[in-house]
Amino acid sequence: MDHLKKNSLPVPNPILSVSGENISVMNLNQPNDCLNQVFVRALNYLPGILLSDVELTLPLCYSFGKILGKMDQILLSFNHSGAHRYMAWDLANSKKVIVGHLPFINDNEKRTLVQSYISLYDSKVLPILYTVRKAIIHGDPNDHNILVTKKEDSVDITGILDFGDFVYSHIVNEISIAGGYAMLGKPDPIKILVEMVAGYHTEFPLTLDERKIVYILACMRLCTSAVMGSYNITLQPENAEYLQVHSKPAWEMLDRLKVISPESVFDILEDRLK
Repeated sequence: MDHLKKNSLPVPNPILSVSGENISVMNLNQPNDCLNQVFVRALNYLPGILLSDVELTLPLCYSFGKILGKMDQILLSFNHSGAHRYMAWDLANSKKVIVGHLPFINDNEKRTLVQSYISLYDSKVLPILYTVRKAIIHGDPNDHNILVTKKEDSVDITGILDFGDFVYSHIVNEISIAGGYAMLGKPDPIKILVEMVAGYHTEFPLTLDERKIVYILACMRLCTSAVMGSYNITLQPENAEYLQVHSKPAWEMLDRLKVISPESVFDILEDRLK
């Protein structure tokens, strides 16, 4: 966050403790027992409301993509050992995570639906994945992690929150994750995705191979959300309402997108970028 803040990106600023630390260790019950220790940090307040609380217009989609592209451009000059880790929600691990949790999906139609996207991933993404650039990314740029400020005739993006999924991964995953979530519940999801990618592309130009797979990767994020949400409900049925925030609309969107080919989305995107 310090690195992004120094480069004029609107992110929370860590507040140092009285001892001058970004992160402090606090003892809960037994002062000398490490099992009762927690890490604590404080961040400054950023004004605004969540992007999820406003209408996601096409100009706002473009701005959303644009600020993510700017962030990833800045992150090219940043590295940290803590970001080189395994995460189930890292889109680079999507196939492994999805396949590993499919046995918990009892609905045969849903399993078949997800397997169709895995087949797309195997045939269209894996053969060219070695060409795709990698760096540290935010990892979870959804509409609950973006702040906006409403004006009389516009909505401006004013903050990026929650860097808990910071990870070294394929850079194109950033806009794929954001675009996947943004499509949820929209009457014209492809237009939403394309406009976001167009904004991103102005700040962080995507390669031809990255543009070819951005739609499939967005669908893989929705598969992960759908499958993991359904799995977590089996573990915590009392939290079903919360766990379905993204998983239920993800299943619905995946069912709608199954008739849209990656080639057609690529053509639409290329026309938009001309």
